Amino acid sequence: KYLELVFVSPISLRGVRMDMGSLQHQADYMRNGTLEVSFQSRGSSCVGYQALAPVVQPNTLWQGLLPQLVKCLRLRLLAPQKEWVMVRFVHLEHQPPAGDAVGGAGVGASVVAPRRLLGEGAWLPLAWN
Repeated sequence: KYLELVFVSPISLRGVRMDMGSLQHQADYMRNGTLEVSFQSRGSSCVGYQALAPVVQPNTLWQGLLPQLVKCLRLRLLAPQKEWVMVRFVHLEHQPPAGDAVGGAGVGASVVAPRRLLGEGAWLPLAWN
């Protein structure tokens, strides 16, 4: 099971912060997962994912430089678990395309509402069962 974000335009990803669970549901986070990126797509799907970071706690943080623009970001569950997974938010740090920022430089930040949930069920904002 996974959550996939497909960007309209590829981005120069510099960082990802993802928070799962809530005060009322602190156990609703991924215990054995991975955060992955894809640099290419075929139609509405992405191919050739590469792992960025393990996801084993309620909060995941990744920062770094990638060799190419990112087309998709995927959060994937690696093993079944009995707890739900609730993604509270995904915060992206990215380099804007040339000409989008003053002087063509700078770092953008986006809070992303996940576009697509593949798997069983949904629970606001997102959950797997």
